[in-house]
Amino acid sequence: MRVFPFHARHLQCLSRILRPLAFGFGLLLLPPLTAFAAESGFTGMEIQAADQGLRQAVGLKDGHGGIIIRDIMPGSPSEQAGLQRGDILTAFDGVSIQSLNQLVAYMQGTRPGQTVAFTRWHGGKSNPQAIALSTWPTGWDIRTNAAAVVPRLGLTLVALTPEVRENAGLRWGRTGVLIRSLDSNAPAIKWGLEAGDLIVSVGRQLISNPADVDQLLARMGDHWYLLVERDNQVFLAGPSMDKAPVVATSTVLAAKLADGPFVMDVATTSYPGSTTTAPLPSRAGTLPAMPSPLPSPADQEQTLEHLGLSVATLTDARRKDMRLRWSSQGLVVTRVEAGSLAHQAGLAPGHVIWSVNQSAPPSLAHITTALQAPASNDHAALLVEARNGFFLVTLPLRDTQASPLTDANPLARFMDDGTKGQKTP
Repeated sequence: MRVFPFHARHLQCLSRILRPLAFGFGLLLLPPLTAFAAESGFTGMEIQAADQGLRQAVGLKDGHGGIIIRDIMPGSPSEQAGLQRGDILTAFDGVSIQSLNQLVAYMQGTRPGQTVAFTRWHGGKSNPQAIALSTWPTGWDIRTNAAAVVPRLGLTLVALTPEVRENAGLRWGRTGVLIRSLDSNAPAIKWGLEAGDLIVSVGRQLISNPADVDQLLARMGDHWYLLVERDNQVFLAGPSMDKAPVVATSTVLAAKLADGPFVMDVATTSYPGSTTTAPLPSRAGTLPAMPSPLPSPADQEQTLEHLGLSVATLTDARRKDMRLRWSSQGLVVTRVEAGSLAHQAGLAPGHVIWSVNQSAPPSLAHITTALQAPASNDHAALLVEARNGFFLVTLPLRDTQASPLTDANPLARFMDDGTKGQKTP
């Protein structure tokens, strides 16, 4: 079946960790690259610096600094604490956050089990926020190169070291083992596997060590299957998997298998506007029953001429045609006029707008109103999903605020087909 439908630990690693900042990108605080470093606490968030336009758009009109949460790992300490994508963290332990470097240095001294105190700006209000740090999940802290051959499938697999992640351009937060190559007559070709695919699990067993794959396949015998991810899509590969019914909801993608529902992927519940608080199952986990499918919204589209932007609802047909993730929420960009405000901000067709000024856009009417140019504000803060992950856009709402798109503009890397951008090591 095919459905294509902070953390840092050691100053010695700081130059590598901060490398994305040279391009103005958000920072993923990485695991240590030295075996002797003590383990720091894990929050499960991806962040970027808050520029003045973003701060003003969400009502932080005084001061400077702070960081914005771009993405949150499902089930992570950050999600459990109630943080959401698009939140701005302005202080830790009562100290204002002035830079990402400062936050790195702070997090280097944390340990699993410690509770850290942040100040969170959301919805025009500033509130304290405590996060109980955890240990690093399996597959997030691989520092040793490892490879294995799987003869029964004709595959060569490699572990997800920082270098492999960077070279493969993997979406932030993904775990598994990467298919480096296939034999010319590899049996895996029959099941639709390709070099560059990410194998997430063998059966219901999540994997991070290439050497485990062949043994797990042998135990499963003729009824083996793999959970595979390619670009925006996840699918099951193996005998008869192409016939397994699949249901997509806003938080879970599940397949109906003989031994019960199989969780192919999960999405964080901490998106703007979410009221879901129940914990989600893990990938490759089992549900008590197959979930109800997410109904497709009405097919609607709206053009915002002053921005040179057209957006539309996420119908099933658009998800398929534009190869959007099943978990995407909001409105999809269908047209961007060259040289327009939207173009200069870095928006492109296929981008999904999740929120405007920390508020979810449930309708075209909402986003049309939010993206007008009120006298009180010249910018809007958009949380946007591209093919390779989330980023924040400062969208000018007036022509006088427009500036040419240059190589110094980090959002230039999300232009064209939306596949370019940060490649998380």
